[in-house]
Amino acid sequence: SAGPGIHHKLCHVLGGTFNLPHAQAHAAVLPYVLAFNTPAAPAAAARIAAA
Repeated sequence: SAGPGIHHKLCHVLGGTFNLPHAQAHAAVLPYVLAFNTPAAPAAAARIAAA
């Protein structure tokens, strides 16, 4: 099993600290987390890009 990833954890911290709406925090953080994770998981990033 896996717990929440870095993306979800960051959104919770940012949302709680700065009272940000959860969905909008996800939308803002997602491109940066994808860029961070792509070198470690290029096949997964390619599947996401294709979608």
